[in-house]
Amino acid sequence: MPASVAPVYARFSDLIGNTPLIDLTGLANPMVDGVKVLAKAEFMNPGLSIKDRIIKNILDEAEKSGALKPGMTIIAASSGNTGASVAMMAAMRGYKAIVTTNKKCSTEKMNAIKAYGAELVVSPDGVPPDSPDHYMNIPATLTAKAPDQYFDIDQYENQSNPNAYY
Repeated sequence: MPASVAPVYARFSDLIGNTPLIDLTGLANPMVDGVKVLAKAEFMNPGLSIKDRIIKNILDEAEKSGALKPGMTIIAASSGNTGASVAMMAAMRGYKAIVTTNKKCSTEKMNAIKAYGAELVVSPDGVPPDSPDHYMNIPATLTAKAPDQYFDIDQYENQSNPNAYY
């Protein structure tokens, strides 16, 4: 019997989103015959997170539309996983990245963000949510001041986020 050959990917980013489905029906014991319970193994993305899929789609669409151009800096507010995915994808595509977060972000995520080469901005505690200095508002503030210099991921309002699921 010939050994199966694993696919060879030309780029690391080609692995993103092509994660397997795992049949958990035997563990779930569904109450209705014929029901299958499947889990999408997003932890098999290169950054170990579903956020890789989201960021890849946001960046693909932004490059395609011209909203993100060579020489621009990608900026994102994140409490952890999104920031690590942004830092990884920016490094893979040759962009500078800035990730803004707060002190609640884990040390491991902060270290990953910096290891990928992104600038990490940690907002101080107690900044009101409506302040331009709040970590969630820094990307929009910088992008508004220099729209040709920054591309704001804006993960919660960007329609490319939910469109990433297939």
